[in-house]
Amino acid sequence: MFVNISGEVAFEITVAEPEKVLNQMRKYGAVCYDIRIRKGVISARCKRKWYEHFKEIAEKSGGSICVIRKKGLIFKVLRYKKRYGIVAGLLVFFAFIIYFSNIITTIEVYGGENISHKDILTVLEDYGIEQGRFIPALDFTYAEQNMIINIKGLAWIEIRNTGGRVTVEYTELDVPPKIVPRWIPTNIVASRNAQVTSLNLYMGELCVMLGDGVKEGDLLVSGVLVDKRGTPRYVHALGEIIGRFGEEITIEQEYIETKQIPTGERITKKYISFFGLRIPLSFGSVDCTYNLSERTEYLRFLGAELPLGIIRESYEMFDERVLEYTEEEAEILAMEKAGEYEKNFLSDYSIINREIIDISDENTKRLRIKYTLEGDIGTQKQIIAN
Repeated sequence: MFVNISGEVAFEITVAEPEKVLNQMRKYGAVCYDIRIRKGVISARCKRKWYEHFKEIAEKSGGSICVIRKKGLIFKVLRYKKRYGIVAGLLVFFAFIIYFSNIITTIEVYGGENISHKDILTVLEDYGIEQGRFIPALDFTYAEQNMIINIKGLAWIEIRNTGGRVTVEYTELDVPPKIVPRWIPTNIVASRNAQVTSLNLYMGELCVMLGDGVKEGDLLVSGVLVDKRGTPRYVHALGEIIGRFGEEITIEQEYIETKQIPTGERITKKYISFFGLRIPLSFGSVDCTYNLSERTEYLRFLGAELPLGIIRESYEMFDERVLEYTEEEAEILAMEKAGEYEKNFLSDYSIINREIIDISDENTKRLRIKYTLEGDIGTQKQIIAN
């Protein structure tokens, strides 16, 4: 294998006394192999570095030497030794490889659900870890230690690189559910002011009766059970206490308001992304109100993402319009807002009654809505016992 790289020469020496030449070659210490002598001609092979010595011996003995065959990568390279453009190109190529092996070309982030990858990349930039930075000048360990301290909810993070590719993996702290374990003794207390309309007891001692009025914080089900001897036993109270209660909100809708209306027009601007740099391909500014979305498509080579891509910025145009509503139209819009409130905040309860009071003025449609709701009003509270 090494001969295929360093080179091998097959040659013939024509001389009157071949045995004498062979003796001189042996005394010199040069190595050759596959030696054959036929009619005053010595045929042999040797490594490239020994050929000049054999040539000198042949000429001093009055003979001649000729090359039959050359083999090896070195001979192919030597053909281009005077072609300086190729040499310079190779030097630039290897310099390019060395440089970009020590420059961050891509950063890949894996892990986590609550902490976004974008947040991780933003914090990494504070420690100089971003595209185009010289890797040997960065301290990954220092960044890891400080990120665990400074990012809330981060349990573990590892930053490593393979050439110009930096990989970041992290895990988050496990957040325990806000559920009191069954083995912990608890009471059930009222979460709001209400009137009890239904009772379902599974464990504990019931402290209220059907139809009772309770205030927020009142004891509904006790987790302390006392036997006939007066000995207390603590349990995890379980039960469903349904109560009826009221809630009030105020919804407003102005008769005259300014809204942003999509025009349907869309402008796209393109940039070349090169190691984090943005090179514009289109020029001009967007003067009106818009909603901006951005998408980057990176080139790939052999499945790997290259730090070269196209950024497309899409501007969705809006017009600011002054809209004027009649009283009926404003009321419809206000009721739509009320519907959204009920969907988002009251979906866990049954709406028994809805009383709407109009308290509008000359500029605003204002509705005060009083709800009568029914639902589970019990919440568990741990018992702290001596």
